[in-house]
Amino acid sequence: MDNKKRNISVVREILPDVLKDITRSNTHEQIELETLWSEIAGGASAGGDVAGVKFSGHKEGTIFIVVDSSARLYHWKLRRTAVLKRFQERRPDVKNIVFKIGTVL
Repeated sequence: MDNKKRNISVVREILPDVLKDITRSNTHEQIELETLWSEIAGGASAGGDVAGVKFSGHKEGTIFIVVDSSARLYHWKLRRTAVLKRFQERRPDVKNIVFKIGTVL
């Protein structure tokens, strides 16, 4: 039982630092990917307008983009390959882009 308490104490001591590192790296990566998306989307759509489209997040090499209508979903799905290629030029770790309909504020 004593060994168990010692292990919990060790975990309790290192956990805040681990969580801080994870949060910091995820936040930095989120900002970087969102900025890259804005650059790519602004250049890919007519007039550089990204209204109705929002970077939603990323996970394990997949970028998630929310669009506000089925028409925009169709528009971006047609351009998916070109957009993915542009992402991969700057971020080779991006393997997929998923577009889905949702609320864009």
